[in-house]
Amino acid sequence: MKGLSLLFLCFFLLFVVHQPFKYTNLEPNASETIFISEKAEEPLFITGELTAPSSKNHKDILFQYLDSKKELLKFENSSKESFFVVEQFVDPLGYSFFRLQQVYNNIPVFGARITAHVGKNGVLNNISGTIIPDLEKKLKLKQNDINTQQKAMNIAENHLWSTLNHKPIYEDEPKVELVVYSKGNEANYVYMIHFDFYYPELGNWIYFVDTLTGDILSQFNHIHSVQGENTVGIGIGGLGHTRTLNTVLSSDSKYYLQDNSRGKGIITYDGLTTRDPFFVLWQDHDNIYDSNYDAAAVDAHFFTGVVYDYYKEVFDRDSIDNKGAIMRVIVHDGYNGARSTGGDAIFFGDYSQNGIPLSSALDIVAHEYTHGLIGMTAGLFPTNHSGAINESISDIFATLIEFHENQNPDWFIGEDVFPPYGIRNMSDPIIDHYSKYNEATGIHYNAGISNKAAYLISEGGYYSDIIIDGIGKEKLGDIFYRTLTQYLNMGSTFQHLRTSVIQSAKDLYGEDSKEVSTVTAAFDAVGVPSFTWVSKAPMPTERNQLGITALDGKIYAVGGSHNDKDLNTHEIYYSETNTWVSKANMPTARSDLGVVAVDGKIYAIGGKAGNLFLNTVEQYNPRTNTWNTKTSMPTARSGFGIAIVDEKIYVIGGTNGNPSNKVEVYDPKTDTWTKKANMPAARKHLQAVDMNGKIYIIGGTPITNSFDYIYNEYNPKTDTWQIFNPNFIPKYHHSALSLDNKLYSFGGVNDEGDILTAEEYELVTMNLEYDMPIPMKKFGLAKIDKTFYLIGDSFHFTARFE
Repeated sequence: MKGLSLLFLCFFLLFVVHQPFKYTNLEPNASETIFISEKAEEPLFITGELTAPSSKNHKDILFQYLDSKKELLKFENSSKESFFVVEQFVDPLGYSFFRLQQVYNNIPVFGARITAHVGKNGVLNNISGTIIPDLEKKLKLKQNDINTQQKAMNIAENHLWSTLNHKPIYEDEPKVELVVYSKGNEANYVYMIHFDFYYPELGNWIYFVDTLTGDILSQFNHIHSVQGENTVGIGIGGLGHTRTLNTVLSSDSKYYLQDNSRGKGIITYDGLTTRDPFFVLWQDHDNIYDSNYDAAAVDAHFFTGVVYDYYKEVFDRDSIDNKGAIMRVIVHDGYNGARSTGGDAIFFGDYSQNGIPLSSALDIVAHEYTHGLIGMTAGLFPTNHSGAINESISDIFATLIEFHENQNPDWFIGEDVFPPYGIRNMSDPIIDHYSKYNEATGIHYNAGISNKAAYLISEGGYYSDIIIDGIGKEKLGDIFYRTLTQYLNMGSTFQHLRTSVIQSAKDLYGEDSKEVSTVTAAFDAVGVPSFTWVSKAPMPTERNQLGITALDGKIYAVGGSHNDKDLNTHEIYYSETNTWVSKANMPTARSDLGVVAVDGKIYAIGGKAGNLFLNTVEQYNPRTNTWNTKTSMPTARSGFGIAIVDEKIYVIGGTNGNPSNKVEVYDPKTDTWTKKANMPAARKHLQAVDMNGKIYIIGGTPITNSFDYIYNEYNPKTDTWQIFNPNFIPKYHHSALSLDNKLYSFGGVNDEGDILTAEEYELVTMNLEYDMPIPMKKFGLAKIDKTFYLIGDSFHFTARFE
């Protein structure tokens, strides 16, 4: 979706891209750009100079800003009642960093955290993360007494036991916490129960049990010493390399693979005995680990230390939690693969090629270790977009560590164990573009989208007709490390990743830096879109059901309705200067009309004035600022679809009291009307979109299951209707246009309520949906170059898709 911009303009404010705006509830000199993800409950990103310079306490600055954005972020109580600070520090660039947890009635909202940065000058620079909106509307407000948590524990524990076919032996006592759990349009009070156990297998399960019903709403496995003298042993790894190993000589005269020199320790276990009631450390009698069975443990123990050293040396990070957390390494796990708990344990099974242990590949060990670091920072969920990003970031740092250590470095993952090409190729992944994203292929394949972007950021290249000037591996690592630790969160999407990576580049190298240009170009090249809502110059007259069209880089807003009064107002927006100018009013006041531009002239057709349906046609000449009356349309009506093919104006459907199926064509050159084949299904408040010489009908009411309703493609050359069913959301009072052989439909309403979705349809591929953060209906739509403008209704936002 490179090069495509989408902007939403509303009656008070006009919205466009990349320019700061003055918002009525911002401080003087403040500006903001708002990046919106695909779905309302997924991460947002607000950036800019969000507040004026101030000497106030930085936390107070943040909370005051959040209070000013309650309408946008859709939380009911004050910001101090809705969020609490869980982490706060000053980062190496001098920003005050805050991580906030959303709460409702002092109860944490699961998965809802945001981060913020306040500069030294007291200016709030950005907010990133997930806020669950409208909790008071979707939450089942009743909850059982907190004493019922034992009942919830029993429900979850019984389910866990039946899943394991054993009673687990816990490493820590199960923990229960009352939280708000939101999914889709519902939110529930639940008990979140955490089971951390090591028998009959290692597990870190989290259950969500509804406090009212006792139903298990969700569950997932978040699978994440000895005392003695520190010594140094040697071992032979799976590829025959001799490794120096930090070990411990215990009082039982045995040596253990326990490295006390890094953080609070790196401890390696034998997976064949780990399933017994106690962890069994890897032990040896002479501190020489040279058997074939030892090889997996030798490499895993050694490479975990190498990875620890990389993060300590490059980012001054002390283990995965930056507090020296013990890393537990389990080999011969019995599982045919490598995995991580998302915490302090990583596992390596015995599946390999040519007898080489999985842990003999530095990048595989680094990948799993980085999963633990992700779990301690962003906490990316292991599914969908966030799961793919989780895998990708683990791949990126695995490769960077391989290059840093000069361990036969390349852009393959696992090639030392699976020669010659490994299990993934970051420079040429199978899924290398966002348009190829498919949940069914799994997170490891979908990781290729950001893997390809990372490769291009580092190495540069020419991809998707875009030239990317590489900035090298060191800067790639710096940017993604900042992105991971300060911007991403549990539910981050590829759009949020893009925005966060660009912001991190700006933080590190400056707004207009080469690094920002490179990062932006790389994400353009792999097709990850950006969503930007920015306020622009107000439209002077508040109104809806107006007519909108674009001509020569200007947008003409004609007629409409306000407070049940039909208007003849005519205002023009100049996109280059971000200004509005009033022009000669249309002779006939009306709303729900059609407005189009043909051959340098503006045509206003039909509509209604009060309860009177009109067939009036009036032409505006921009050069002379004058209006002329033209031949009336045969059928008086409003709420119709209007499209242009071969400089002729097609009016389709609409209403004159009842839905219409009539098709009438106006030829501006001859000032004549011609009747055409009726649309199979009568409807009103539809959209007619011209593309490649045909007209496509989107939406309209009544919404029915009639077979005729799927005849939505009209061919003007043959005057025939064909089946066309793009599977858009049923809707009316929406707007639609085409661009680059794709159909775009925005907002509207149906029997279920307002629609917050912008939809894209490409004839040869599939639908994509981008949720709008505000509902819009009865508005106008225009296009200038590759930018859409939505004008009307009563909201104050703008979206941009790149």
